[in-house]
Amino acid sequence: MASSAAAQTTRPSVLSAAFKPKVSPESERLKILDAVARSLPAAATIACPSAIAASGFTFATHDASGGRDDWRHHRHGHGRGRGQSSTKAEHSGTSPMAHWSAAAIVGIAHRGASAELPEHTRGAYELAVAEGADFIECDVVLTADLVPLCRHEPNLINSTDAAAKFPDRWRNYTIDGEMVTGIFSVDLTAAEVSTLRAVQPWPFRNQSYNGRFRIATLADYLEVALSANGNVGIYPETKHPTWTNSLPTLRAANTSLEDILLGALTAAGFGAPLYSDAWTQRPIFLQSFEASSLRYLAARTCAPMVLLLGDWEGWVAPDTGHTLAQLTEDSSLAEITQWAAAVGPSKRTLVSWQSGEVRGDSMGSAAHRQARQTKGGGGGGRYVSSGLVERFHAHGLLVHTYTVRPEPRFFLPHLEAGDVTAEYELLLGAEVAADGVFTDHMPSLKDWKNIQIGAAAAAA
Repeated sequence: MASSAAAQTTRPSVLSAAFKPKVSPESERLKILDAVARSLPAAATIACPSAIAASGFTFATHDASGGRDDWRHHRHGHGRGRGQSSTKAEHSGTSPMAHWSAAAIVGIAHRGASAELPEHTRGAYELAVAEGADFIECDVVLTADLVPLCRHEPNLINSTDAAAKFPDRWRNYTIDGEMVTGIFSVDLTAAEVSTLRAVQPWPFRNQSYNGRFRIATLADYLEVALSANGNVGIYPETKHPTWTNSLPTLRAANTSLEDILLGALTAAGFGAPLYSDAWTQRPIFLQSFEASSLRYLAARTCAPMVLLLGDWEGWVAPDTGHTLAQLTEDSSLAEITQWAAAVGPSKRTLVSWQSGEVRGDSMGSAAHRQARQTKGGGGGGRYVSSGLVERFHAHGLLVHTYTVRPEPRFFLPHLEAGDVTAEYELLLGAEVAADGVFTDHMPSLKDWKNIQIGAAAAAA
């Protein structure tokens, strides 16, 4: 459930206890900051280990009290399922529910704790980690002097006070075929961006923290991940890479968004193969809506790639023009598995609504029970899997779906009268069986996971 305003006001106080810095060399921190601040890194190739350990690896788990277990202590035999991992070939075609464990579901803090604090700020990232996120997400954009930032879009109008501070910087850009008007990060220097303060872009969310946080740089983001108590992963996205790389500033510098990002990640020690021992110490996924960006990255780092898939009307991949239907054909997925470890589909594409009266136990789950509570109060039915997750799993791809938010206005149709628990159960439980979820509100995911873990323990 969404937090009350009072709860949102007091929750950030937990950060001081959760963020006692690790005992790590100060030189490592300075190396990261220097690499990011200069923003002229060489895209060094990271040497991959010759083979991934044969035994499987589970993602971070949480006990019933919400504590984090050490990921390195959860190794299992072969088998395709949550909490179990093996080679990609061994994943293929095996039931994802064979060894289902709610504890092993990956929780990705979407833009940090974005339901509670202004998104993509250091405070939002720190709060998400304190709340038990497995990964924190950063959409990477650039400044005019090529310093990488965490921001949902290069257009800063909706999420900062840029209009008040730089009223003479309004511009129009055509980004991914759409004309966009605003004030853009690529037209401000890093020094100018540092004067901006973040605001909550959704008017129905808590506005009391507006103006209190600056925009997080990529350096800030990496510092949060490296200094948190426990292995917290990072999940950066190359934002509009084709458009970004076409800008005169990048061409003049003979660099790219990908090269700048890779330089910072290499300096910070991120880039190991999925499930390797090194990856458990620096967990990372790299994501993009553009396959060409991911292919470029995959040729230069061993970090696992995640292809994001859009679902809104008229969506096509910005770099190729391919539709969702084309990208999810078996031939396309076979090609994607050559360079990606996962896909990131919209939750709406993973389910289909099956109308009609439902009898017996088929409405037993929270998602199905609440599906009967439609806005109009009439008509039965239930959600069933669209078959996409099964197809992705058959090709050995993990599935990290987006985005679960705590407000009913964002719920799937037919679930508006319930609460966010119904979406978690539908998407992550037996019906759909996604492997992870992007969420704006980590506490609600943890609550659902703890209920599942408690029920499993009681049944054991």
